Amino acid sequence: PSVGGSAAHGLLYGEATEPTSEPDAGRFFAYDIASGETTVVDDAADHVGFRSLAVDGEGRAYFTKPEGRVTRYDPRGG
Repeated sequence: PSVGGSAAHGLLYGEATEPTSEPDAGRFFAYDIASGETTVVDDAADHVGFRSLAVDGEGRAYFTKPEGRVTRYDPRGG
């Protein structure tokens, strides 16, 4: 699993996996600490192993996908 966050924006990002039934699949989620709401950002299983995760100063999350692709999630617009 991967986890990262932005204290300034009150967000926690992560990837939840099911290690026994689907070890190479996992939902990427955003958790709003203030509201307690969780948003599933990406539930596609088209990644290899575990995703890498980074969060920038604007609270945007970046995570890896197959073939070296990087996906960005911006909580202000998706």
